[in-house]
Parts: sequence; C-alpha cells; structure tokens
Amino acid sequence: MCGPVCGPLTVVSTPGHTPGCLSFSWPEKKALFVGDVIVTWPRVEAGWAGLTLDRKQNLKSVGKLTDFSGVELVGVGHGNPIPQGGFEVLNRLKDQKVD
Repeated sequence: MCGPVCGPLTVVSTPGHTPGCLSFSWPEKKALFVGDVIVTWPRVEAGWAGLTLDRKQNLKSVGKLTDFSGVELVGVGHGNPIPQGGFEVLNRLKDQKVD
C-alpha cells in the first residue's frame, strides 16, 4: 500500500511545480527523486520559471528536501541526475531568488 511509505521509498509532498507534486526519498541509497522541483538542464535551478506554477512554493519544497541531510544522489525530471553532493546542492537552491 502506498502512503507516506511505498516500499523502500518515503513519499514527500513538494508542491510548487504543480499543486500535487511529489518527491521520493530512498534513505538506504541516500537518494531523492524530485521530478520537476529541480532541473539540471540547461543549468541547475529550482524548476523552470515558465513551467513552475508557484515558484515561491517550489522553493519552500526545496527547503523541505534539505531535511534529508544524508542525500548524495538527486534524480531530476529534466537534465542529468546529481550523482553526489545532492544535499549541498539542495541547500544552495533553497535560497535561490524568484522574480
């Protein structure tokens, strides 16, 4: 059964890109799968400005993801995954300015 936990994954509500956006933490693998909350193409940023419905909420969601301090790998929806140092990247992105 899926809910707060689905198999080895913890489900995390991360609205912003869309109202119902979800991310998934896999603690044993030190991994987060964040979909479109973060993109790495053409540069690493908290979502694409034109395709993120609520940029301020999206940044709050990025901040929520920094609760997972042991994260190394971050899988994103667009671009290459962040294979190491994911927590540091999340920590930097949560302070990104929005227009």
